[in-house]
Amino acid sequence: MNPYIGITGFRTPAEVSFLAKIFDDNLPRGSNRQFHVGAMISRKTMLGEPSRFTQAFPPKELLPAIFSGDEDWRYHCLHYADYRDDPDLREHLYQAIMGAGPGLHAVQLDMTWPDPGAVASAVHDSRRILEVILQIGPQALEAAGNDLNELTSDYRQVASRVLIDLSIGKGQPLNPAKIIPLLEIVADALPEAGLVVAGGLGPDSVESLLGTILDRFPQVSWDATGQICVGGSGMNPLDLSRAGNYLQRSLALLAR
Repeated sequence: MNPYIGITGFRTPAEVSFLAKIFDDNLPRGSNRQFHVGAMISRKTMLGEPSRFTQAFPPKELLPAIFSGDEDWRYHCLHYADYRDDPDLREHLYQAIMGAGPGLHAVQLDMTWPDPGAVASAVHDSRRILEVILQIGPQALEAAGNDLNELTSDYRQVASRVLIDLSIGKGQPLNPAKIIPLLEIVADALPEAGLVVAGGLGPDSVESLLGTILDRFPQVSWDATGQICVGGSGMNPLDLSRAGNYLQRSLALLAR
């Protein structure tokens, strides 16, 4: 499993092309890092129901084009968001996966402890070979109480990677002192899973926030949204200049 450097918030194929070139031009020779191309969809936006994210997420019809590049350093990830209990999660997640097109590599579950059986069934029904990324955010930590290790272990047969994101798209900077102990718990519960962090990462912060985490977990992946969007909000389009600078600074970290 190769680690990645991520951008989430793509809305058009043109944005992907612009930033993919920057990644390719700056990827150190011999590096196994991949470029995580993240695009969002929610249950409501997928089903055409009213949602405050309708203008913030790409039209679902554009997802196959957003996930169309075939270079081996690309990692196409559909972020599926739904923060309520959905009795039809298996069917809705299946529909989202199929609608993303054949270029999809992974689905990230921006949800609070989704039913692992429903997730596994949705991926199986798609007949795709996909990685599953489990997001652990503030609500998930609160729901877990003191049982984070046990709850995370429930996803042993499902989660390929686990993302620790206490910001959830709001651009709030991660705290390495809080993140590292959580990563250690996840690494103990799911030793085969890849580790991912997010929270306030952008061109002005990626070195300072990730330095100590990379010292402890050199193969950790990371993802950015809010700090590389216009106005510092994930509800706005990507700021291509800031996003490109973030990629360059992120890739430079690999040579530390």
